[in-house]
Amino acid sequence: MAKAAKRSGVRKEPAALVNRKDLAELFRVTLPTVDEYRKSEDFPSPIVEGSNGKEYQYDLAACRDWYLERQKRIASQASAKADAIKAVQAELDLADGGGADSVASLPFKQRQEFYAAELAGNKARMARGELVEAKAVEAEFESVLSAVARFLQTLPDQLARDLALEPGVVGALQEKIDEHQAQLARALMSRKDLAEDAA
Repeated sequence: MAKAAKRSGVRKEPAALVNRKDLAELFRVTLPTVDEYRKSEDFPSPIVEGSNGKEYQYDLAACRDWYLERQKRIASQASAKADAIKAVQAELDLADGGGADSVASLPFKQRQEFYAAELAGNKARMARGELVEAKAVEAEFESVLSAVARFLQTLPDQLARDLALEPGVVGALQEKIDEHQAQLARALMSRKDLAEDAA
């Protein structure tokens, strides 16, 4: 339909024309601000060119559309700026020793980059022997505890032989060792349950 109008040389007239003062009232800005708007490359061209004593006239609908698009662009830029500031703040929090909350506040892509970098760093530390898997530490700890438990169980008999202790003293010593080992086992099991619940 627009092409047909162009061929016939018919130009669709705007529903309403507005001048500089009208635009200031429409946009709720000052006249100098309107002049700044008019300098924008994407501002609508005047329908009626101004000349001596004659004001420029603009298509009201075109000016409205331009202004709404401008406001959307400004809002989008403000949102992008706020996101960028939030991301930098989260990075600074992490650098200052911030925890999971700082990571969670990062945008998705930056969270991915953070976790990828953390994984690569952990692998490098493991290769250098600076970091050990939790399972390996747990296995080593259990091995040490088993060795200590075996030593404690044989200690009363060894002391009885080496120091010629009375059977009553040896029994009391064995009882104390058994009681202490039972308390230690309960404490370890309790911590293990808490760790599993947290995971």
